[in-house]
Amino acid sequence: MRRFWWVVVLFALLGVTPGLLSNRGSAPKYESEALVLISPSSASLTESSSGGADRYILGQLVVFQSISLAERVATQMANGVNPAILRQSVTFAQIPSTDIVRIVAISDSPEVAKAMADGYVDTYFEAIRAQVDEAQKPEVQGLTDEIDRLKREIAKVDKKIVAALEPFIPVGPVDAQAVIPTIDQIAPDLAFQKAVLSDQYLRILGTRDELVLTTRLRVTSQIIQRATLSSTPTTGSGTIKIVAGLFGGLLLGAVGSVLVSRLLGVVLDEDEISESLEVGVVGSMPRERTLGRHSDVLSADISEESTRTIDQLCVRAEAAASLGSGFTIAVVGAQRSAGSTTVAAAMARLYADNGAQVLLIDADVRDPDLTRRYGSRTGGIPALLALMSAEPRSRRSAAGRLDPFASTSIPGLRIVGLGDKGTTPIALPRETVDSLVATAATHARVVIFDAGALMDAASTLQLTTLVDAVVVAMPLRRLRARALKVVAHQLREIRGVVLPVVTSASHNERRAAEDFAVPALAESADVVESGASTPAGKSPTASQE
Repeated sequence: MRRFWWVVVLFALLGVTPGLLSNRGSAPKYESEALVLISPSSASLTESSSGGADRYILGQLVVFQSISLAERVATQMANGVNPAILRQSVTFAQIPSTDIVRIVAISDSPEVAKAMADGYVDTYFEAIRAQVDEAQKPEVQGLTDEIDRLKREIAKVDKKIVAALEPFIPVGPVDAQAVIPTIDQIAPDLAFQKAVLSDQYLRILGTRDELVLTTRLRVTSQIIQRATLSSTPTTGSGTIKIVAGLFGGLLLGAVGSVLVSRLLGVVLDEDEISESLEVGVVGSMPRERTLGRHSDVLSADISEESTRTIDQLCVRAEAAASLGSGFTIAVVGAQRSAGSTTVAAAMARLYADNGAQVLLIDADVRDPDLTRRYGSRTGGIPALLALMSAEPRSRRSAAGRLDPFASTSIPGLRIVGLGDKGTTPIALPRETVDSLVATAATHARVVIFDAGALMDAASTLQLTTLVDAVVVAMPLRRLRARALKVVAHQLREIRGVVLPVVTSASHNERRAAEDFAVPALAESADVVESGASTPAGKSPTASQE
């Protein structure tokens, strides 16, 4: 996360952006809440609902959220709210483990919020009552039709009764003593038929009236709480979004940084280096702000942490050498621009400050930084090899014309570059590395090779097998895990001690090759102009190869 902190910051910013946008210029919001008990319509108020009540409530939530209900509510509201805005402003949710639905309306005005919530409550109950009426309408109509039929039948019977009684009704003055017979006496069948029809009529009429009167009672849903009128604005949802987005963004950023590091395949900590090399890391050297591309790496001040690390490297490298003789050190990088030149220069300076004769040799054929800075006008490595191959009588003259050493401002410290631009080899042949190490050891007590990246040249790999100690500069969080495995495999069989040190890789990892042109090794034969004989048994062509 320290290496890929920008991933965490990016996700955190993305997380808080929705909340910031929703809070920008937003007016205070007021919330109104209504509670409704939802249950299926039944024959009576006391009838219990079936086990499918939850499914029924879910269906009613769809009714609440429907466009048609929103349009009906909007038409009933005095201010003419747009149905689309109404649907966005009102939410519906079932309270867990209950049959109660919360209706929450949010608006810039508390009165409007209350009107919206109440409008949904009233419109919903009107709708379900209309559904009940519509469902019972066929039954009521059937009873009405039956009543009308019975009325017609009774009317027919009444006509027959009147006709049957007509002969017994006196025409003139009625005698008080006269007895008029009843219909039961005259036509008992008509009397019985009318009684039956009248009984059916009254019974069906009562059923219809009861059905009409009790229709509203069969709507068993109830209003538990009508919409409330809020006096204080609610907490802005944007603030909640900001907090939630921040925590969510930080969490996703942490996961993202881990994924990015895994996808890039870089080494992130010292434990991974120690595990691969099977040896502990000596220390670390942070990026030195005083060291630029054109600064003097020999005289520049370094931090206290880097000084402690260099001191440990020098002590442990010297301890690896044989007693009573000089020793050789190769400083290599796990990759290019790993900081090996800075480490080699700092070690050479510390040895020289302690009174030792130090020879710092630039063996980095890809990026000869020491040669550019200090040894571009000397004979360098070809001249140093010529000192060994020259005859004793001509050695002095050869060395005088092509001095391999470049002096420095630090007493006891000399530098050997790759050679003059016109005579520098493009690579050091493997067969010359053994002679180079042996020759250099005769001119100083401490010989330090700045060999550059380990896998850049075969001569660098050969050099690590001949020296007493190999210091490996590891650019933490820039070093590829695959490159670390290759380096660990190459260093596993060397005889010297391996001293890994964590460095800060240079940003200038693609330094232009034109800064230092290196021609073929064939021209190095011309370095030894006089007195430098060709080794016995080898032709000039062979040495060129």
